[in-house]
Amino acid sequence: MATTRVTKSISSESSPTGGVRRTSGSPGRPRTGLIPHDKGAVVLDIGHIYTRIGLSNEPAPRHIIKSQVSMKPYGEILNVWDKKYINRDELYLIFCRFLSEIYIQYLMVNPREHRVVIVESIMAPSHFRNTLAKSLFVHFSVPNVCFFPLHLACLFTLGRSTALVVDIGYKESSILPVYEGVAIIKGWQVTGSGTFALHNSLHTLLQEKATLLSSQSGESVPMTEFKDFLLRDILPDIIVKTCFVRPLSRGDEVPPDVCYPLNSNYSMNITGYIRSHAADSFFTESSEDVSVCECILDSLLQCPIDCRCEISNNIIVVGGSACLPGFNWRLKEELVKLLDDPKYKSLKSLNFKFHVPPSSPNYTVWQGGSIFGTFEVGVLERSVSREDFKQKNSLPEWMSCNPEYWETLKYVPTRKLPTSAFSSSSPTQRRDSHKIAPSPSITPLQK
Repeated sequence: MATTRVTKSISSESSPTGGVRRTSGSPGRPRTGLIPHDKGAVVLDIGHIYTRIGLSNEPAPRHIIKSQVSMKPYGEILNVWDKKYINRDELYLIFCRFLSEIYIQYLMVNPREHRVVIVESIMAPSHFRNTLAKSLFVHFSVPNVCFFPLHLACLFTLGRSTALVVDIGYKESSILPVYEGVAIIKGWQVTGSGTFALHNSLHTLLQEKATLLSSQSGESVPMTEFKDFLLRDILPDIIVKTCFVRPLSRGDEVPPDVCYPLNSNYSMNITGYIRSHAADSFFTESSEDVSVCECILDSLLQCPIDCRCEISNNIIVVGGSACLPGFNWRLKEELVKLLDDPKYKSLKSLNFKFHVPPSSPNYTVWQGGSIFGTFEVGVLERSVSREDFKQKNSLPEWMSCNPEYWETLKYVPTRKLPTSAFSSSSPTQRRDSHKIAPSPSITPLQK
């Protein structure tokens, strides 16, 4: 009898033609002409060695992969930042292959259903940005692409509008002060003391002071006779597992030695001197580049006097090498020590305070892009659509002072906002009508 009642209940909702009639409260297939529900943004942070990929509103990237791709015509593994492939046609093929692996193998999403947020440096080459945008718009047909400056992405993780962003990259380290959401371009500093210099310093110390131990006989042999073991591929692993930044207060105290296994037959004896002095390249001046500490003080000298105190109290250090234990502490000691130099006597009254980001420093920039990607309206206001890119075939430069280019960019409305909100042709008027706080600008401070 129960089965009969259920059958009658279902048949009572049937239409005269025999099909089931849908009630008013049941969800149906969305009508055509409406924009589908927002599925978030694909957030990319393409570094010189590693690329962080994931979706917005996630606390950490889904994958951290190498910024390289295997191209069969060339018969080798190519890095997307390799300067040998300046030809845009070759770079376009590299990006198409690289992004195909990201969408298909790692994220497994449809590129046409997700907008893209790319966290980049403000000094990124124009041909790199335009070729990357061309591959996304032409080959993958993404709806919108937003290029977001990395120094502003770092501020999103802190919830602050003023900071001194220190980015420890692979080829170089850059310093950029930001005051109330405005980047002080005059204070931008760069030095070659990056992770690549750290690898060279460790490689030299291992050749000079490390010894090779045989697991069978127990004999120790200098590394100079076995240079094949000093491969560049194992240097990052050695740094992560054995190295740290020595504080100046420790003096000449030497930490204990460690044994790093190479294979089943040999292991490497890494002395305490190597472990504690490998990262000195960041804090010592060389004949070619200045130290990171000097760049920070030079950047503060270029800032307006009334901004220096607040900027020095909000320092954030990001990058892979910033994960080394004791890095911020040594950086503060070196900064205080350099204040005795007559060149920096006007900065003696400053205090240096460092923020601890809510994530590991190697993907703090990506996390800021993920937070920014959740603001659908803000992302679309700063984005370039596929139709606009096809008309101009290039991206607007952030330093461009031509308002006609920015005003002609089409604004893509969303289902969450009323259509009346997009009646104005100017992005500024649309933003004011919704009372949305303006996103941080990257216009230099005016004198």
